[in-house]
Formats: sequence, C-alpha cells, structure tokens
Amino acid sequence: MAILIRSIPLPIFFISAFFFTIPPVSYFMTAYSYRIPIEQPLMIFARFNWVTYLFFVLSFFIGFGLLKAKKWAFYLFIGFSSVIVLYNVFSMGKVIFLPNHYSQFSVSGIVINTLVSLTILIGIFYFLQKEISAPYLSILPRGWRNNIRDTIPLPVKITNNKGESVTLPTDNVSINGIFVKLPDYTLINAGDTVNLTIFPEEKEPIPLQFTGEVTRTIDSDEGTPGAGIRFIKDQKFQESGQYLQSFLEEQYAPRYEIDGTASFEIKGKDETYSGTLYNLSSNGFFLETDSLPQKGDSIYLSLISLAVKRKVPAKVVWVNSEKINSKPKGFGAKFEKNVFFSLFPLLLKLSLKGSIKR
Repeated sequence: MAILIRSIPLPIFFISAFFFTIPPVSYFMTAYSYRIPIEQPLMIFARFNWVTYLFFVLSFFIGFGLLKAKKWAFYLFIGFSSVIVLYNVFSMGKVIFLPNHYSQFSVSGIVINTLVSLTILIGIFYFLQKEISAPYLSILPRGWRNNIRDTIPLPVKITNNKGESVTLPTDNVSINGIFVKLPDYTLINAGDTVNLTIFPEEKEPIPLQFTGEVTRTIDSDEGTPGAGIRFIKDQKFQESGQYLQSFLEEQYAPRYEIDGTASFEIKGKDETYSGTLYNLSSNGFFLETDSLPQKGDSIYLSLISLAVKRKVPAKVVWVNSEKINSKPKGFGAKFEKNVFFSLFPLLLKLSLKGSIKR
C-alpha cells in the first residue's frame, strides 16, 4: 500500500520526517562536536551511548510505521518517547546536583536533548487524540479524519457495482466522506466501490457525483448500524468536491455552545416568543422553544452581544418538533445577512471557550 502524503495530517508527516532525520543529524552533530572527520564512522559511533544507539536504530522504524498507520509504531512512539523524556529529566538532574562531573558540552547537549524531548512530549499528547490515534488502534483499516463530520441529513443515492441503488439521508458528512445508517448489508460491503449522488440543496437540487469506497460497516452489536464511505479523489471529486466544501463551510459553520435566553418575532406578526439558545454560529443558530414557527418563515432574533441587545433577521430552515438527531424541541435558522461583525465579540468569546455543540 503506497503512502499518500495528501491523506496524512501535516503534524504526523512532520513528526515522521523528524524521526527520519535523527540518524544523519546525530551522526554529523557527533562528528562536529568531537571534531572527528565524517569519513571515520567507527570513531563517531564509538562516541554514542546506548540511548543514542537505540534512538538511531528505532527512529527509522518509528518514522515509517507512523506514516503507514501501524499499531506497533503508535505504541513504540509513545513508549520510546516517554523513555527519552524520563532519561533527559534524569540526566538534567545529574547536571544540577553534580555540576563538577559534567563539562559545558555535556550540559549544553542535555539542554538540547531536553528541548527535543519536550517537542516529542507535545507529539505524544497529539497522538493521544481520538481522531489521530484511531487509524493506529482500529481493528479495521481506516484513514485519518482530517475534517469535522457534522450531523447533516443530506439525501444521498448509493449505487453498488450491480446497479442496485438506495436513497436515504446521510448521518454525517465531511469533505472526505460520509456515514449513512444502512442496515441492509446485502447492498454494500466493506471494500466495495460505489457511486454516490448527493443532493445538498432542497430547492433546485444540484446533484453532486462522487465515487466512494466502503471503508467499514457497523452492525447493531457495535453501535449505530451503518456504513462509512470514503470519497475517492478522482475526476468526479475534482468537479463536485469544491462545491460540497463551500456548501459545508457556508451552511454548517462551527456551532458553539451558548447558555442564554433569546426572543424572536415572526415577520408579519406582533407577538414575541422566547426560547433558549442551543448553539450559535456565524451563519445561524438553533433555538430550543415550544413556540415553533413554520419552515421558511422569516424571523427576527433578539439576543445580547457585548452588553448590547441586537436584532438580527433570519430564516427558519429546520423545525424539530419530534426531538430528532438528539436535539431538543425547537428550530434551526439561517441568518439572512452577514452578522459576523455585529456578533463578532460574542462569537469570539464562544470560540475561545471552545465548546462545540451540534
């Protein structure tokens, strides 16, 4: 299986590249520090300690394994990096408590190694993230999820290689693929190549064509029955991918958790209704309320931003009267004009808080 650099998160690529550069860098730095000609490898290797030898040999395997998403590389990276950090902390302790036994070179070398270890420690925390560690720990082969997948019920038509098809809503969507609740496994299986037609717009729908690969199927014993499908980067993707990305960025911007009440008025009516904001983004919001407008209604939302009451126009795009998608009773609306600047202080505060609520 070839290593596709475009599918690898940049931090993993740079960490792997760092491990690949350790042997030659260690070799040349040792030669320079002890003023040994680089064409004298035996004299240079004689200056290595056991940690340097271990790092020298394992770095190639770690770098390669991380790129290939191997489970052994994940554990080797975590374990070996932890050992290096502990070793350098121990070495620094000897320098502090036994300064007369170490030359200035030894001190500077340990300081450099400690900085490197801190960098590796940051890498450890990065690899422990769920979406980064998943390809290494998953029983089934899968790639990295570089993009947020939101609960977006878009109609999608799935056609297998026998010409059989089914149309159903997606459970989540990203620019890299989709997940659909599909209990009928006679239609598709893991490893199958399928044709996908996604309809992101309800009015004047523009069909987006993709070729997909079924990366995994989940039965009821493992969780929500369904199938994960990865988009194949072919000509179809080049034509439809950009539109889908723009659609997701515009319609499904990051939605931040917000705790506060708000009121709204339906255009053409004098009555004011109240509710609790469930989430808020630069494009819209979801309001928890028992007073439900109709889909397509134009409303005015009143909320507080920077101690100032603001009234912004919006259009109702979704009414959740049955409490589906794990959301309370209420409705979702899209702002009818750009409210980024008027709501910027509030959005900035919410983004710094960092709590996403879909």
